Amino acid sequence: MNVKNLVICDSKIIFNILDEIKDELNFNLLFKTKKDLLELKNLENYLILTESPLGNLKNLIIVSSLPIEIKKLIEKINIGFLKKN
Repeated sequence: MNVKNLVICDSKIIFNILDEIKDELNFNLLFKTKKDLLELKNLENYLILTESPLGNLKNLIIVSSLPIEIKKLIEKINIGFLKKN
């Protein structure tokens, strides 16, 4: 089985909210800044959630319209993981 890793980039608030309900989620959570993100090896193994585009990275979920319902956010994340596979 493939381990699902979600990186929250530069949005500590979204990370804290998802971290509170992590027992209900089926993926691992990581918080990284844009600078730290560049240090990650093999970015294909990660889905990255951000509020703005990050260069030419592919596995991105851009959430630009905040606030967003938590159900809709989790739905976007799960769709992102399905598209990635």
